[in-house]
Amino acid sequence: MRMRPRENAGLSTRRYSELSKRERGTIYIAAWLLHYYGYGYHRIKKILLELFNVDISESTLRDLLYMNRKPRFRLSAFEKAIFYHIAYKLALEFKREHPEWGCRRIATELSRLLPIHIPYPTVRDWVRGRCKPRVTPINLDDIKAIAYCCGVLVGDYRRASGGLANKDKDFIEYYVKMYWRATGVKPNVGTTTGDLYITFERGGWLRALWKTGLWKIYAYLEPAQFLKGAYDSEGGVSPCLNHEERTLRNIVITFSNSNPEVKDFVKLLLEHMNFEVKRGSSNGKYPDLRIYGWDQARRFKELIDFRVSYRRKKLEDLLKLESLSMKQRYQWWVQHYEKVNGRWRKKKP
Repeated sequence: MRMRPRENAGLSTRRYSELSKRERGTIYIAAWLLHYYGYGYHRIKKILLELFNVDISESTLRDLLYMNRKPRFRLSAFEKAIFYHIAYKLALEFKREHPEWGCRRIATELSRLLPIHIPYPTVRDWVRGRCKPRVTPINLDDIKAIAYCCGVLVGDYRRASGGLANKDKDFIEYYVKMYWRATGVKPNVGTTTGDLYITFERGGWLRALWKTGLWKIYAYLEPAQFLKGAYDSEGGVSPCLNHEERTLRNIVITFSNSNPEVKDFVKLLLEHMNFEVKRGSSNGKYPDLRIYGWDQARRFKELIDFRVSYRRKKLEDLLKLESLSMKQRYQWWVQHYEKVNGRWRKKKP
């Protein structure tokens, strides 16, 4: 995938050497992930500049990825989710095969073999049987499921506490399926007094992706899956009506989000997929992104679509009206739909 420069490219580019310890860790993990998914260091350098506005030399990338000169930084829940379960098994194997090794020697061997440094106190507690890794493991090979979860993450996901809350059962069930595929752990689902379905998982790895910005890697690698999650969270579809003329002229698909960086990124992904994207009225506090037209709506349904049942049905119903006259479309629409709290809802039979 080749993206154009970001809309906030006016921000000054920073060199890798100028970053904080944690920021260097983020760029290193981003580079490691791209390398894991088959990219060479020359392409990785360009992607890191596009996504994070960070310039890193090819020689530094070679040192990080091929010479095992990895940086030391405080690990987030995401890095732990990738590596800790592997490290734990290796630590116990080393202790069985080399009973004369102390915990420091085992920690040194783990850090030599793995892409991250494993803290000595953690290894000591593992080897002495005091604890096991308490993080959710990640299946890095199911990149589509991770990308979908990242799309939900930038939208409705409760980034402070973990879990997803939504009124649509289809959306919740699909998210649970993707989370299960990404981690091997199936979140429990309950309901609240407000008729919300809610998933019960802390999702530390997801929240870490948000804090570090590493969600962009998965959005970049699997844009359609990421956009599916984003639009399931904060997308919408509506007719363009003229009530005075009693006509339905067009169809619009919207994406609403209060974070400018997320919206800019979604806009770039859509444009890369050859959608023509407009911004909503600047009178609103958070102008939405809009895709107009029947052709674009059909492509949206084919490539992205909604898992949310009422949005999916609304899009299907609108697309069926295209062949009718504008007045016939209007007549059918107002017979079958009504506005409730500012949103179109299908009338009950």
